[in-house]
Amino acid sequence: MDATVLSDRAEIRKFMPEWIDLYSRAGNNLFQNPQWHRIWWDTIGQGEGWRPHVVAGHVGGRLQAVAPLAVRRARGL
Repeated sequence: MDATVLSDRAEIRKFMPEWIDLYSRAGNNLFQNPQWHRIWWDTIGQGEGWRPHVVAGHVGGRLQAVAPLAVRRARGL
């Protein structure tokens, strides 16, 4: 598996169709929904200083796994 970390919003926007395709293949759980993550980052996340860090795992060039993470600097850390 090849893993890539996406932290730039433009990169993530370009990645969304591929993530949506994986979501449609894997099931319809709210917390796996890429649109839910995009809305959170654009509202609460961005407003509170969070930055997205999406880990994308590809096998043979096809997306197989996504770990949507976010980081925020707090008290200097």
